[in-house]
Amino acid sequence: TGAADVRRNVEELASDLYEGRGAGYVGEDKAAAYIESQFRRIGLRPAGDSTPSGRSFRQRFQFHPRGPELPGQVLTSRNVLGFLEGEDEALRKDIVVLGAHHDGQGRAGQADPDRLPSPEGPAGDSVWNSADDNASSVAALIEVARAIGRGRDPHRRSLMFATFGAEEHAL
Repeated sequence: TGAADVRRNVEELASDLYEGRGAGYVGEDKAAAYIESQFRRIGLRPAGDSTPSGRSFRQRFQFHPRGPELPGQVLTSRNVLGFLEGEDEALRKDIVVLGAHHDGQGRAGQADPDRLPSPEGPAGDSVWNSADDNASSVAALIEVARAIGRGRDPHRRSLMFATFGAEEHAL
């Protein structure tokens, strides 16, 4: 784990494949799936919604977007939650939450009428890739989880690694 791993995650999450990770849209769901795959690979336990087959990594919720495309629009976002139990029997009931939001500004027309094109981006680019907001923090969170999950850093208390959706909508 190092700077190259963080960079790889940032480049992945900020790529056009994720359409800027707009909350409630396909790109955000793809980002949640990527984060879930990383949490699973690390060995974190799913701590999201209950399903018939057990816990999921995702915690789904509905919200009203800040700038709806249609009056009364409701979208579905998700948090991604992975749990690592503490090593100290007396302290493992204490849970430390480490988090970052995975949603970004999305693409033009996705429930955010105030978004302006980036002055540094190519003319006509409709995707706000959101590398600094917040792919970089999610990438760092994944790599912290990987380092701790591999046993390099002991953790007496339990740890909840959480990436949050719909932060761009003030949630």
